[in-house]
Amino acid sequence: MSEPPQKTARAWLEEGAKLYAAGRYPEAEAATRQALQLEPRNVGAIANLGAMLRVQRRAAEALAAFEQGLAIAPDSAALRVNHANLLNDLQRWGEALPSAPAPPRPPTARPRPRAARRWRAWGGARRRSRPSSRA
Repeated sequence: MSEPPQKTARAWLEEGAKLYAAGRYPEAEAATRQALQLEPRNVGAIANLGAMLRVQRRAAEALAAFEQGLAIAPDSAALRVNHANLLNDLQRWGEALPSAPAPPRPPTARPRPRAARRWRAWGGARRRSRPSSRA
């Protein structure tokens, strides 16, 4: 007889996410750790594990998980937000703010003088063509 196929890291992650959503945190953590055994550099799994540890009030382990993930993917918004939130929980505000992702920059407005001239000309022409309401 052949053995049943082994679960993939993705399957373990999906199972962990379902268990987490159901509030079964220890079981969700175990499933996520299984995924990490198969793919130790999986940033999503590391972020999930940190979140699961945070919910279980295991701050030191959660912080280690987030920092491990940030060492692999320093630009991961999910890791940076979770890391900053955990530091905020720990009242380490000086560290939390730099860890948070930067807010999006507004698009820079380029001056468009030709468009402005056209707009003024169009508006001026409409104003001149209106009949006067004064008697």
